[in-house]
Amino acid sequence: MWLAVLKRLKTKDRLLRFHVTDNAECILCSRSTESVDHLFFDCPYSFDCLEKVKDWLNWGVSSTSLPRIIRWIGKAKLSKFKKSLYSAVTAALVYQIWRTRNCKLWLSTLESTDAIVLKTKDAVKHRVMCMWPRNVTKRDIDWFNTL
Repeated sequence: MWLAVLKRLKTKDRLLRFHVTDNAECILCSRSTESVDHLFFDCPYSFDCLEKVKDWLNWGVSSTSLPRIIRWIGKAKLSKFKKSLYSAVTAALVYQIWRTRNCKLWLSTLESTDAIVLKTKDAVKHRVMCMWPRNVTKRDIDWFNTL
């Protein structure tokens, strides 16, 4: 996640600058140059994943860039539990999109956005259930159980 936030992932735009590749086209959409900003979440593929996750959580954030989403989570007037869950979901989604990008690059396989979202949901739910925090309100417990 931090490599994405710091824009240090080895995206095609960076590889092009280092003369490692001669093609900077996004492997997920073939519509733009692959950069951290494009992958998270300007790319139509990753944008669709983000919108599906936001629908799943009934998350009203209008931001669609990774830095703005992170800033929104930090400033939002939410319970600590919800902030932690939104952070975990964002990190899991970034991971799944980067993993999918690498699978497409190296294995020539591209999972559907529904599959990416399902993996994100499962990973976050499992992590929260294994590491259930203390002092979670009944309201937050009920909200989590509806997910």
